[in-house]
Amino acid sequence: MVMPSLSLRQGLKSLVASQRPVKCYLGSFADGIQPDWRDRPDGKYTCSQLLHLDGRRASLYQALEEARTQGADVVVLPELSLCPKLRQEVCCWLRDESHPFCMVVPGSFHERPDAYSEIPVNRTRLLDGKGHEILIHDKMLPMDTGHVHEVITPGKCLHLLNTPLGLVALAICRDFLEEDQFYRLPWQEIAPDWAFIPSMTPIQGVRSHEKTANSLVNCCGTRSLVPNQCPSGTYAEGNSHGFACWPDAVGKSQLCTIQPWLRLVSIPI
Repeated sequence: MVMPSLSLRQGLKSLVASQRPVKCYLGSFADGIQPDWRDRPDGKYTCSQLLHLDGRRASLYQALEEARTQGADVVVLPELSLCPKLRQEVCCWLRDESHPFCMVVPGSFHERPDAYSEIPVNRTRLLDGKGHEILIHDKMLPMDTGHVHEVITPGKCLHLLNTPLGLVALAICRDFLEEDQFYRLPWQEIAPDWAFIPSMTPIQGVRSHEKTANSLVNCCGTRSLVPNQCPSGTYAEGNSHGFACWPDAVGKSQLCTIQPWLRLVSIPI
């Protein structure tokens, strides 16, 4: 269990006291830019960089400006969308710019956790509004479709952040599946109040995430934010930008599908 920074705790206390819904911005990037995973012997891949850094940088700052204009409290960006260099730029932007954000998840990427590690982790972070790192999660269940194998060192645990909004869980894509009985995390036993899940998957994976999110609403009232990056980055017909899922006043599951023109979702506390 991790405790929030003083500034984050104060910001979330004010949000709870206002009794208004939490404004959540779920980003994705339809710029056609992919991680550099061209060298995939036997379907095994590791992403060391983005194929067009400047292009993704432009998409990133456009998303941050859109989220700021819409008054977002929480911003979550998708899996394998921001390399460490761009993530650091997000930290600097949060520190230097005026904005309403309380919590930001700047996607995830493959990175080596230290100078001695040969195999990377797929790592995401939760930042407070000043760009300080509050929570880290390393993907625990690598993507393995039978044809494509994500070569990473799996994470070993799921950390929870104890906030005035309740327990916040941070995980990545396949970690958020309940259908695989051999490789699954005990989400119903964890019972977070909020789940932030950067994802990169075709539509079938998003549908599986929706099943998990609906199950968690019925079980424990979890509010799930699942922004999704299409692997091709082009979002052809049939692909998904992700979704948000939460309980209404009587506990019934509500699901909002994210679209390029609808990224901000107001979720009751």
